[in-house]
Order: sequence, then C-alpha cells, then structure tokens
Amino acid sequence: MRRESDLKVRLLQITNRRSETDAESIVVNLLARAGEIPLEVLLAHLAEALYEQEVRGGARVMDLGLLGSGLFVAEARRTLEAGDGELWQIG
Repeated sequence: MRRESDLKVRLLQITNRRSETDAESIVVNLLARAGEIPLEVLLAHLAEALYEQEVRGGARVMDLGLLGSGLFVAEARRTLEAGDGELWQIG
C-alpha cells in the first residue's frame, strides 16, 4: 500500500465534467500549470487558497488569523477526493 506522502495528483486529459466549485477550479488551474503535484503539497496549496479566499471575502480576519489555513485542510481533502477519477487522478 502506498503512503499518502508518495501519492501524486495529475489532471486528467479526458473528463466527463467541468470543475463546479471554486476549490475544484483552483486545483484544475494548479495542475494545469504544474502538471503533477505531490498530494501533500497540493493539499497545503489548496487549503491556503481557500483560506485566502475567505479572508478576501470579508471573513473575520481575527478568527481566521488565529487558526490559519489549517482550518481548510479537511475541505481541501474532501475536494481532492471528490474529483479523483473525474477531474484529476490521485496515484
């Protein structure tokens, strides 16, 4: 069994759907530029992007500032798992 730290994510060339959420669009754009990204790195980048999006959207900066992007790791993981095999491939 492969460890999560060994997994990489790559954009699928043929897909049956477009990205539907901002989070999916962020992942698609990152993968389109980089090609293949280690899963752990992509999780961190997506969590950071979601955090920055919330701050720009007027979320309470004080609360988010204390928690940081770590608050968005679970959402980032759900997004990556949901798009696996449809928009990108984790493997």
